[in-house]
Amino acid sequence: MNQPLLRALKAATQSATTAGIKEVRLRLPPTVVDEIKLLATAEGLSMNALVAAFIDAGLVAHGRKSIAELDPRFLDYLKSSSARAVVLQDDEDFT
Repeated sequence: MNQPLLRALKAATQSATTAGIKEVRLRLPPTVVDEIKLLATAEGLSMNALVAAFIDAGLVAHGRKSIAELDPRFLDYLKSSSARAVVLQDDEDFT
């Protein structure tokens, strides 16, 4: 996977806070969640970071601004230790 957000995420610093970050719940079939867990593990990312990268790709594909353009601090948030989740942790709310 070679998306701009993933490249930026892997280069981001780890000095962000959760201020200004809104939590959104997402409901998906368990098989889809399992697939996202596998992909996230393969990329060395949390599920949250991988889903954010997918959303970023969708925004860009629709001619919208990327997440990095909308709020560059979000990359630091995803990379911060407070935001990183255990990739294989079961979380019904997917957050």
